[in-house]
Amino acid sequence: MPNAKRLNTDVAHWIPVARHYEVDGGHIVVVAYNFFTATGTEVFYSDENAGPFSMQPIAKFPEGTTHDEALANMGYTVIDSLVDQPVVDTVPDPVAVEQSVLEMLPPEIAEMVTSTVGEVPQETPPA
Repeated sequence: MPNAKRLNTDVAHWIPVARHYEVDGGHIVVVAYNFFTATGTEVFYSDENAGPFSMQPIAKFPEGTTHDEALANMGYTVIDSLVDQPVVDTVPDPVAVEQSVLEMLPPEIAEMVTSTVGEVPQETPPA
């Protein structure tokens, strides 16, 4: 069975959670994703820096398939000596997000927005 050695490559340009592997004859990236509109695990050919050759996956697996399971299904033995950082699944504080957005606006516009928070817009009757 061929090996898939997990690499400690910066894969920030991929969606979470992506992992980069060296395989016989090249490199691949395995992405396990779980969004509101899409879930699953996909495998892509890549270069030594985890740059994709194409955004067309070479293999797709259903929701819940782990990186290791996807590679095993493709015939690889996974060699993984890296320790994953815990994924923090937190919901941002809406007040802090609102404040940070207001800080990006020019002061006079931020003041206008702040002064209208909580107001209910009035509908204009059809003509």
